[in-house]
Amino acid sequence: MTRFFRKVRANISQEAGNVSLIVAGGMVTFLMLAALVADVGYLFTRQQKLQNALDAGALGGIQHILLGEQAAKATASSYVSVNEGVVTQITADRSSLTLQITGEEKVPLWFARIMGINESTVQATAKAKAGTVTAMKGIVPIAVPDQTFWYGALYELTEEAGDGDKGNYGFLDFSGGGANKLADYIENGYNGQLRVGEEVDTLTGINHGPVERAIDSRLEQDDLIQSCQSYRTATRSCERVVFLPVIDTFEVEGKKPVTVVGFAAFYLVGTTRKGGHMILEGRFLQMMTPGEMGQGPNYGVYTSKLTQS
Repeated sequence: MTRFFRKVRANISQEAGNVSLIVAGGMVTFLMLAALVADVGYLFTRQQKLQNALDAGALGGIQHILLGEQAAKATASSYVSVNEGVVTQITADRSSLTLQITGEEKVPLWFARIMGINESTVQATAKAKAGTVTAMKGIVPIAVPDQTFWYGALYELTEEAGDGDKGNYGFLDFSGGGANKLADYIENGYNGQLRVGEEVDTLTGINHGPVERAIDSRLEQDDLIQSCQSYRTATRSCERVVFLPVIDTFEVEGKKPVTVVGFAAFYLVGTTRKGGHMILEGRFLQMMTPGEMGQGPNYGVYTSKLTQS
């Protein structure tokens, strides 16, 4: 009986040793997997941070594509740098209004070093494009008829008394309220969204006093801002820069619907007098602004977005 128990004890000891080896091997495997999971998670975080930096660069750069490819690329690179990303290549195309930016970063690893892997590389690409605005907010209810516009050219945005076509002098009625509401929207912009293809009623009458006061208010707000003193340096944050609907025609009699065919930006020069009557003048601009992008004729107003193609 004693010999039997000694044999059983020996077998148990041998099996315990085998189990210990298996457990030890399993622990090593588990630790290696844990190391890989930790480093993979860290790589994912760094890759996402790089992607966010490139997205910011692409969106920032495309905002300047109208100024030229070099301006767009310089701005994109600056945005990426501010967001702690690394740029490897930037391409911009003024003709297609596109910008693409790629970047990569070498990321040090920690736990994977037990397997001899000290670092890895993460990469990302961001693409952005600009296109025609087909819907936007902040529109001023002074309409310009469909025509070819030239950058920097001076245009009369309203008609003088006697020149209005059957009572219409360039104004639109977005929501009723007459001259006072017209003046409010001229000074502050329309708070609703206007869309290409939408019909809007004209607002008859010269509306001289309220309109002139609203225009003067916009001009005065820019008095101390140097960049707003010229159409060449003005940005959309300048009160002198207004976005106007382009309509199919103003040759309608009385208060009648007209169709919005696009949007145009103008730098308000001010008002002038002809025969004792007020005329609003502005210089045509090309401008980027928030809004919906779509197909249709372009009158110098663009918006932008990130794209996959």
